[in-house]
Amino acid sequence: MYSRKVLDSNNLSSLFSKADKTNRKIDYYLKKLRSPNLPINKFLDFRKENVLNKIINRYKLNNVDFGNWTSQTQRYNFILALFVALYDLEKVLKFKNDNIGQKVLSIGYGSRGVKGAYAHYDSFGKYINLSRERRADKVGINDKDQLRELYSGFGSLAHEYGHFLDYYFGNKAGGQTMAITGGRCTLLPIDLKKSAIKFDSKDILGQFDTNIVQNTGSRIRLLMYTIFTELFLNRKRGFRPTDFYRRIYTYSKNVDSKYWIQYNEIWARIFEVYIVYKLKKINIVNKVLVSEGRGKYAKDTDLKRRRNPVYPTFSELKPIVPYIDDLMIEFNKKI
Repeated sequence: MYSRKVLDSNNLSSLFSKADKTNRKIDYYLKKLRSPNLPINKFLDFRKENVLNKIINRYKLNNVDFGNWTSQTQRYNFILALFVALYDLEKVLKFKNDNIGQKVLSIGYGSRGVKGAYAHYDSFGKYINLSRERRADKVGINDKDQLRELYSGFGSLAHEYGHFLDYYFGNKAGGQTMAITGGRCTLLPIDLKKSAIKFDSKDILGQFDTNIVQNTGSRIRLLMYTIFTELFLNRKRGFRPTDFYRRIYTYSKNVDSKYWIQYNEIWARIFEVYIVYKLKKINIVNKVLVSEGRGKYAKDTDLKRRRNPVYPTFSELKPIVPYIDDLMIEFNKKI
């Protein structure tokens, strides 16, 4: 069931009418968060159609709804931003019939979220929630662009969609866990000394095999196993931990949180960088999908939304891109 008052029918003037051109509250499709600008009038016409239903039907979503505290303006802009995000996501995934949502995925804006989180994925309800921007008086910032980019769910859609792929296709791939990655299991501890006295790669490979492959023989699970193996173990150095393994494990230890080394969260961050990487190849930047800075390593940063040490860089991602491409092809076969 769709939320009531998604858009007020009395306020559905054309995006290109004289009235809208002078309406400063409407930011159209958040031009500063996507470049180059997409000529959205080629796809959506608020004068003649229910745009929300068109997006739901085109990308095979189950539902899109809104929290009670989202304004008409916020809902209007979110619909436009969502379309541009899904349009670009499909450019990368190339799922047949634009089947992004598999007719089971729902997306909420400022609805059913988790306290303190900018975005959240509910694997049981197959529901992605993106928070509305924080109130200016709560965070002490009046710049609307900063509020959207740094204090809202914008920039998190690819991450949460990565979780959806993990859990949705995990069920189709078989195995003992819902997720292809094995879910919330965590990386094994490693010696952070420059010259570790003892290291046995078999332990890590065995853990990847147990938690991801699970004796299923599934090609989907085997590809995920390969992605983790290649990202975390250096073949040229006798399968010793990569710089990324050391970096992410060090960060997790320093902040005393295993969240950063959970398999499912690692995959979601890999997927974020993958989307940025593939869009960059076709000269597109979409900050509704992914926050700025992904794929670029910065050791120290004060921006909470840009914890770059836990994201693979483009150079670290590049060797595993072919395996992720193959994984997307396998997903497409299951659609």
